[in-house]
This record gives sequence, C-alpha cells and structure tokens, in this order.
Amino acid sequence: MHKKALPPLSLLVFLLFVSFPLKEALAIHAIFKGAAPIPRKHGPIQLDMQHHAFLKTTQGKPVEKAIGQFPDEHRYELDLSAYPDSLKNVLADFYKNRLFRIELIYHPIHKPDTFLSTLIEENTKQYGPPRINDLTGIRLLFWDDGATRMILQIEETEQTQVHSVTYIDNDLFHNASRDRVQRETSGRANYGKQGF
Repeated sequence: MHKKALPPLSLLVFLLFVSFPLKEALAIHAIFKGAAPIPRKHGPIQLDMQHHAFLKTTQGKPVEKAIGQFPDEHRYELDLSAYPDSLKNVLADFYKNRLFRIELIYHPIHKPDTFLSTLIEENTKQYGPPRINDLTGIRLLFWDDGATRMILQIEETEQTQVHSVTYIDNDLFHNASRDRVQRETSGRANYGKQGF
C-alpha cells in the first residue's frame, strides 16, 4: 500500500496564507488576556528543539523529501511508544536545524461522538475563542498565544471524523516562510520585509 505523499513546506505555507485574506490571517494572532500558554512540548519533543538534540533523544524515521523541499528542511515520523494510543502518527518538521512544527494525527472517530466538540470547548476555555475557517470538507480552528499557534483540523465523512492538531512556533515558522518565499522568487518578494 502506497503512502500518500506529504505536501512540501512551500505548499503548506501557501495554503496557510492563501486560504485567508490578509486581514483574516492577521486576526489569527489575536491573543486573549488570561489565556493559558499553548503547550510546546509533546512527548519527548518540543518546539524550537535543536536537530542534534532531537536525534539524540528521539526515535524518528526521516520522511523522504517531497518535490520542492530544500536540503535544510527535514521531516520525521516519530515512534509512537511515548504517545497515547489515540494517535496514528506524529510528524516533526525542522527548518535550519530547529523544530518549528509538530503535527499530531489521530485515528478516525466514528460518528456520533462528542469528543471533538468537547475538545473545542476545553481549548476555548483555556486559550480563548478560536479563529475558524471552513474550507470544502475541512474545518480549521486556530488558537494563538503570541509565541505558539495551535491548529485543529477536522475532516468529516458520513461515518467518521478525522482530526489532527498542529503546533507551530510562530517566529520560526515566519522565518522559514520568509526564507522560502525569498528563495523561490530570487529575493523579489516583499513577504517578511519591513512593513509587510
């Protein structure tokens, strides 16, 4: 059975920013006073972890590079022994030797089930109201504490709900996005420059 190819970082960046008008994308960064900080550590890994520390402490299998990825981008599938049984996969993305993105992919939930509505309610109590974007067949909910963004992605079929939770280091993600756009446009893009 062939594994579904994972999109390159450029596509993920493109989808994240092009899916929303600029005004709405900036609204994702709303920070709510009194909200708890979004967790940055998941199992044995944490955002902003150095690549060499990750390799020393974690059982991770490198994912084959996708078309368009640069040599300084690395993705790993983690050994699930340190995680709950509800998880199907854990992905860790590095750029320039720093962990900027962690994705927790869960096993499908059979309907009817109240797990996701309870999860959204609990996250809202802890981190404030989410920014919500409904795309065709996919619902995205964003929480942001200024340093870390958490994205709950929900895909529904008639019988199941499939969800993942992604944690992103905001500064590292924006640096990676800026660098990628500058490389792909030979430095002609304004993304990440003063005033943009």
